[in-house]
Amino acid sequence: MKYNDIPALTGLRFFAAFAIVMDHLWPVVMKLKPAIPAPEPFHQLAYLGMSLFFVLSGFIIHYNYSTLIGSARGLYNFAVARFSRLYPLLLALLVYDVVCGNFFLNSSPLERQPYLEALPYMVAGVQSWVYGFVGNHPIAFPFHYTHVLWSISTEFFLYLIYPAVCAAMLLSKTPKGAAYVAIGACLVGTFVLSWISKNSATIDAFGAMLGVIENPNASPATQFSAWFSYIAPYPRALEFLTGSAIAQAHMMLGQHPKGTGERCIARIAVVATTAYIAMFVLKFQIDNPWIVEAISAIGLLPAIAIIIFCCARYDVKLLSWAPIVALGEASYSMYLLHLVIIEKSAPTAFVEPTNANILILSGRVIVILGAIVVVSLGTHRYFEQPARRFLRKRLSVRQTANRLGSTEYSR
Repeated sequence: MKYNDIPALTGLRFFAAFAIVMDHLWPVVMKLKPAIPAPEPFHQLAYLGMSLFFVLSGFIIHYNYSTLIGSARGLYNFAVARFSRLYPLLLALLVYDVVCGNFFLNSSPLERQPYLEALPYMVAGVQSWVYGFVGNHPIAFPFHYTHVLWSISTEFFLYLIYPAVCAAMLLSKTPKGAAYVAIGACLVGTFVLSWISKNSATIDAFGAMLGVIENPNASPATQFSAWFSYIAPYPRALEFLTGSAIAQAHMMLGQHPKGTGERCIARIAVVATTAYIAMFVLKFQIDNPWIVEAISAIGLLPAIAIIIFCCARYDVKLLSWAPIVALGEASYSMYLLHLVIIEKSAPTAFVEPTNANILILSGRVIVILGAIVVVSLGTHRYFEQPARRFLRKRLSVRQTANRLGSTEYSR
């Protein structure tokens, strides 16, 4: 069965990428003495963008590929589709970083050794799966512009477990059962992720019991608990699972008509969850420790789950607007390439917070965002799409009925 495209989810992908871009852009460009203004809300945007990406990924992977997983040929075509979607630009960025990053230029064999050790992890896309170091760099971040590839590595792991996730989701035989599974997955994920965020000392102690050795000289500094809670694919599987469960519920509810009352409740839910997400981003500006504690405990997963379900079932006109959808389609290029553009345009030193300097740096933020948009749209059209079509044409095995030709929304 072929399901309808959901342009609002493509638009949502743009906002996920934009949140991460702003987290990386603001502290690099707005260098005003004595310190970067309001850095914490922008840092919270990274948590929002990443969680949104992984829940979206679970939804779209299940929505597009659940009918393929029942056969060896379908599994193979699923792997080809995801490889063709992600790997060409990943490899291009890795080659650029290695060749142009001066990691091997005018260096001794001893200095090159850590980078040579890191390359197999990066090429295979498994650098986020293990905690460790190559020299004084975490395995997940051995080079520079390729720091963003840790999340693609995590995504690859989620693809490996998807057949099992899919089999579990397909056990739901009724719309009500699928809805209960989605709610349960969200609640369990929220509880576990909340526990992880509040028990970093316990996680570090457990890592020490396993023989994990941290590197105090690492750049960037990465404790075992920080790696496990944010970078490693294992907790992210809960977000992916929630997204898949929401997709299953949405597909099974698809034949049920949407009444006026239901649509009204959905609008209220979207407004309320959007307000909650804004509170999460600004939580350290809230002068009420009880509210901050509650927001930190709940996290983002329930709000993201509601937003995605409402976008899928009821559509959201803003997110379905053609320019937003176009930016969403280019979000993978935007995510992978934005660091290159930002750092080529960043000021080299902090400046006095005069009106002129504030105006210049604010203008620079706008210009950089425009450059990121132009480069991302061009890369998506003239590199991503041709590379994906070429690889899928060469590698895919023809099937009598599948949805591989349908529009893809996942990164």
